[in-house]
Amino acid sequence: MNWKRVNEPAILQAMLEHAPDGVVVIDSSGRIVFLNRQIERYFGYGRDELLGQPIEVLVPERFRGIHPEYRRQYFAHPTVRPMGAGLEPNGRRKDGSEFPIDASLSPVQTEHGLLVMAIVRDISVRRHLVGELSRKTVRLEEALRELQEADRYKDEFLSVLSHELKTPLNFIMGFASLLDEEVTGALTPEQHRDVQRILEGGERLLRIANNLIDMAEILTGRFVLAPGWVDYRALVDQVIEELRGAAQERQLRVSVKVDVRPELYLDGQRLHEVLINLVDNAVKFTPPGGAVAVRAFERQGELVTEVEDTGPGIAPEDRHKLFRPFRQLDMSATRQVGGTGLGLSLAKALVEAHGGRIGFWSTPGRGSTFWFALPIATPSE
Repeated sequence: MNWKRVNEPAILQAMLEHAPDGVVVIDSSGRIVFLNRQIERYFGYGRDELLGQPIEVLVPERFRGIHPEYRRQYFAHPTVRPMGAGLEPNGRRKDGSEFPIDASLSPVQTEHGLLVMAIVRDISVRRHLVGELSRKTVRLEEALRELQEADRYKDEFLSVLSHELKTPLNFIMGFASLLDEEVTGALTPEQHRDVQRILEGGERLLRIANNLIDMAEILTGRFVLAPGWVDYRALVDQVIEELRGAAQERQLRVSVKVDVRPELYLDGQRLHEVLINLVDNAVKFTPPGGAVAVRAFERQGELVTEVEDTGPGIAPEDRHKLFRPFRQLDMSATRQVGGTGLGLSLAKALVEAHGGRIGFWSTPGRGSTFWFALPIATPSE
């Protein structure tokens, strides 16, 4: 190409004519001296209808009275800037309808004097999307507030329900204990077994109530630890003793190996709940004749506890559901052994409150091992 023979004005006009945005140029009197095809499409006018007309023909009628003054001020201090800065300008079509526009102004000094070029873009779609996004954001915020309110009511309900459960439950267990001790008279062996079932069921229900109370406190931020010196070996033995009846009923082999220092500084009551939930799960989900093993040891400044069972194991597709409140992995199995789905999620919250970690490994068909590790702390820490 011979660049010396290029007609620059012709190229410039062709580029403006086919620009994706509207281009309109006015002179110092505010009359239109140039427009491209996109302006015709936007505003619905033919080219001949606009050339020589005041720019106010494209301005909504309610602004036409003040627009000439704005135009004079711009010509007095011409700069490259957006039109209607801080406002949301509209254009007016030939049929009188309006549409939102985005426009920028540029002064151009020519042999015919100062001209102003406006680059105009129809932003109807963008304005619609922004409005729709804003409306959806408002709806989402309202839904979030409703969820937060419902969550607060749920937490309060759990707390009230749990406390209300404990009062009659303690009353029932108290009378069952009196019967078991034969305070009110001798019992037959069959009656003793029935009373034992009442006590075992009551203890399980009491654990559920305590779990609900603890979970409500955790969810509402009212949960606090009360650490002290604890004989961890005795704590593990206590948990095994509490669940011995359930293990014997299922003919499970239960083994315990605790190799830790005599006392550890932790919240014994909370760790009792962690252990009771993990061991109880192992007992519940291990088939009759299986085995449950509890091990505790120190490793690299941590107290590590493992609870192993010979149950069905956990399928890979179910593992993401663990440690989530009110979730059960196998609903058919749950209907057989019972449960609220709170045990693992509560154990996780209590372990993490101690600054610890919790996890598991499992082989489907061969069993699972749940473990948790706590930093060995001292009162000064």
